Amino acid sequence: MPEPDVSIAVGAVDNRMKFPTSSHIDQEGDPMNAIQKIQELFQQHFSLTADQIGPEQSLADLGIDSLSAIEFMFLLEDKFNICLSEERGEFRTVADIENMVVRALSVRKAA
Repeated sequence: MPEPDVSIAVGAVDNRMKFPTSSHIDQEGDPMNAIQKIQELFQQHFSLTADQIGPEQSLADLGIDSLSAIEFMFLLEDKFNICLSEERGEFRTVADIENMVVRALSVRKAA
């Protein structure tokens, strides 16, 4: 039986400002720090170990369905004080999510 396509359409980066809250992570645009924080959030939110979360690890292989991934994207928006717009793109791996957040942080820093 073929595996179902679990790619998820998510927004491209939107540079609308959000008001900061105490739950935001202050990244100052540091991509390596952002990637580390994203991996920590993956571990906490989905009860995963660091060994399970590699950049090319597929979300489907981690047992993350599309609804859970969208909820995680909202968490990332909150934690990083970023906005992801309604324009759609797809992500299937941990690296896809990391790259999207890093792009959003660089847009925010440039604004």
